[in-house]
Order: sequence, then C-alpha cells, then structure tokens
Amino acid sequence: MVRETPSGGVVSYSYKADRGGHLMSPYRREADALMMRKCPTGYRIVREGEARGYSSVSGIREGTEDEGIGRKWGVQFECKASQGQGGQSIDGRGGR
Repeated sequence: MVRETPSGGVVSYSYKADRGGHLMSPYRREADALMMRKCPTGYRIVREGEARGYSSVSGIREGTEDEGIGRKWGVQFECKASQGQGGQSIDGRGGR
C-alpha cells in the first residue's frame, strides 16, 4: 500500500504491457486482496491509472547493460460503509 487513510488508500503494482497489461498482472490479485482486507464491506475505486515507474539496469559486463523501465499501475480507493452504517454493502467489483 502506497498510502493508507482511515477510509481507504492507494495501492500500486507492477505490470508489463506485453504480458496482458495492468489487468492481467499477477500483482493485481494482491492489490485486490489488500483493498478487501482494508475494506471488508467493499470498496469503490476513485481513480486508477499508470503511476511513475522505476528503472533497472542489469548486465554482467561493462557496455552490456540492459536498461529497462518498469511500469506501475496505481489505484485510489475508498471503503464502502457497512449496512449497519446506513450504506449498502458492495464488494470491490461492483456486485451487491
């Protein structure tokens, strides 16, 4: 979790465009699980989009470095109110 508030937060995860993009990233499930742990009565996605990525350099000899730019996806979310608090319980995927 990048940022946590009492009623939600922001999560981010890595993805590769050539491997299904942000929706098919194996890290998306981890992000969903984190949001559900934070908001057991469900959550609402406020905003999502590509976040600032990261760079990495790898190589074993000088002059053979392969520089790559990692891509990250960010999701800002808010917890739904529980039914006992006057709201409806809605899971993170929009179901009732």
